Amino acid sequence: MTEPTHKVNLPTCPNCGSNRVRRSIRKGAEDFVRRNLLFQDPYRCRACDERFFGFRVPRNPHKEPHPTT
Repeated sequence: MTEPTHKVNLPTCPNCGSNRVRRSIRKGAEDFVRRNLLFQDPYRCRACDERFFGFRVPRNPHKEPHPTT
């Protein structure tokens, strides 16, 4: 039996168009508002170091949920 494959669609960098991005550390009021009201997280481009906001994606889509006992 094969396991389902999950593809995570990370945002692309608005500065250089690269898809080599990672989540950035949240800091300050703007990050708090964007996360809680607009459902956006900060990201940083690994190619050009640009910091930008994009819609949330699951942190680890391959991780199984904890079983309930």
